[in-house]
Amino acid sequence: MTRAKTLRRLAAALALTLAFASPAAAERIAREAAAEELQTIPLYSMLAKHYPAVYAQVLDGLVQGINGGRPHKAMVADLNAVVVQLVAQQTPKANIENTLAVLKLTREQAKVTLARDPAGCLSILGVRQYDIAAVRALPEDLTQREMSVMTKLLEQTALAPEAPAVRINEKALEAIAMDAYDQLSDDRLRVAFGEIGGDPAKANDPLSQTAFCEFSIAMFDILLAMPPIEGAQNFRALNALGEAAATP
Repeated sequence: MTRAKTLRRLAAALALTLAFASPAAAERIAREAAAEELQTIPLYSMLAKHYPAVYAQVLDGLVQGINGGRPHKAMVADLNAVVVQLVAQQTPKANIENTLAVLKLTREQAKVTLARDPAGCLSILGVRQYDIAAVRALPEDLTQREMSVMTKLLEQTALAPEAPAVRINEKALEAIAMDAYDQLSDDRLRVAFGEIGGDPAKANDPLSQTAFCEFSIAMFDILLAMPPIEGAQNFRALNALGEAAATP
């Protein structure tokens, strides 16, 4: 199943791109100058206000990475992981509006990525290691929308967190999963999905990767077809179930 943490790739790359685009990129960047640049982006301005420890970690990583000559790709992946962890922690506290916004965004990102890169789709869903190439290939409008959605979610969970979701009823989960399975577009995909037992860690070829991605998108469609409160609550419950399964 998809989990809350699977849904977010916050584009720390934007801040880094600004720094690298400057003629002064070869010079050592001061922490104050980096902070001034970083806080022109609403996401990081919000982090500085509501999550100062995380913001400081991101800022320090940015400055140290640039001054240490770290590769752009490696730096982005490291900084992104810090923010992704925060979002994973906060998403269970998201309200109905922000939960649905994440659900809709992830569905669109997964559909766009699946069309050209099944393995990248698993990364977008968060069930495969973060793949910066898959994220960079997303259309600009989806990247910008993600920044907006995550900024709103993190601000809301800092100021007015919702109570944790109740775990989804097993019969309700089975009904949603079976409906999604039936919606797979090809008999071969259903066979491939069965062969991996619905486990994305076992999806090591394009057919099984496509099967899992289509299954996830079908689940999103089912949830979005429900009344908004019911769909959002079920999505939060599914995320809570995934988080619990991932906890030793």
